[in-house]
Amino acid sequence: MAARGTSLNWYRVYHGMPSDSKLGLVASRAGVLRGHALAVWLCLLDQASQSEAERGSVAEIDADQVAYMLEFDRSEIDTIIEAFRDKGMIDAAGHLTAWEKRNPVREDASAARTREYRKRQKEAGNVTGSDGVVTQSDAAVTRGDTTRRLEESRGDKKRKETSSSSTPPPTTTALANALNARNATGPPICQSDQDVALLLERVLEIEPTARPEEIADMVTRKAAAVAGSVAAGAALTAYIIGSVPTMFSGEEFAKYRREVAAA
Repeated sequence: MAARGTSLNWYRVYHGMPSDSKLGLVASRAGVLRGHALAVWLCLLDQASQSEAERGSVAEIDADQVAYMLEFDRSEIDTIIEAFRDKGMIDAAGHLTAWEKRNPVREDASAARTREYRKRQKEAGNVTGSDGVVTQSDAAVTRGDTTRRLEESRGDKKRKETSSSSTPPPTTTALANALNARNATGPPICQSDQDVALLLERVLEIEPTARPEEIADMVTRKAAAVAGSVAAGAALTAYIIGSVPTMFSGEEFAKYRREVAAA
């Protein structure tokens, strides 16, 4: 339930609150675990935010309900709350002493009112210019911005879906294994892991969808085709890597895939 007189249904909790030394002192005074003091403090903050009397007040907190929710003894709840009072975190009127500092009414209420106003304007289809007057140009700009953001959002979603559903790019190890399996009896096409990595990089720059077995099959065919004219070893490796643009761009690779599919 929101506090009386405000539309706020939230409150602020700041970094460092769980490790606040004051909670440790309260727990020590009450003779309870620090976690128990923290749990009760969160209940006090929640009550203060929802207070029917005045936001920030915990005078009406139901200790029996807190004990039930936290599964603590009622006597432990009373002891912890009293320790908070002794530490000065709850004043004599039952108000959290730092509430206004941590949850400034003007700032939070203003933000809430601004959001409510924008929501009403959006629902009404009104667009207000900087001078407070609704103009066609302002409306057109807003519609254009909205359309652009929607298109960008759809584009981001499409890219994410494509990324999540696509096959992960092949690794150097996968290509090396495919080359060894495809070219078990012929001279090595790549002389080192660095050669394999470079081959893979060049292929993926041109054809990102190429799979390790496809790359291995294509380059092995190429190596066999030039076996009589290109010497094995470094010369063959250089030739194969240099031939990547021809093998994997445009119609050549598409033709290879059609042949494999038809076989």
